[in-house]
Amino acid sequence: MPLVSMKEILLDAREKHYAIPLFDTPSVNAAIGTIRAAEALQAPVMLGMYNEWFDEPETRAICTGLMTLAEDASVPVSVMLDHGQDFQQCIKALRYGFTDVMFD
Repeated sequence: MPLVSMKEILLDAREKHYAIPLFDTPSVNAAIGTIRAAEALQAPVMLGMYNEWFDEPETRAICTGLMTLAEDASVPVSVMLDHGQDFQQCIKALRYGFTDVMFD
């Protein structure tokens, strides 16, 4: 299942009257568990990375893992920067392949 924008997921949820959780995932292990649970329920899910985790030395590696897991999932998955602190951080998330950013 390809990555999808949260807009796509949320429009379907609105139309069919269900909720979509966003789970902030600070590690690949957290993302694995989240996606496995979503797949078990055959439910779409949104993965987030909180802004304070985004500028850590291992961020690029974690983002690569998140994107790979999301791309390989059997359910729709979006990946979002949660509460981006500045324009540069948002652009970095988009360059890492995130489907969405929240800018505060």
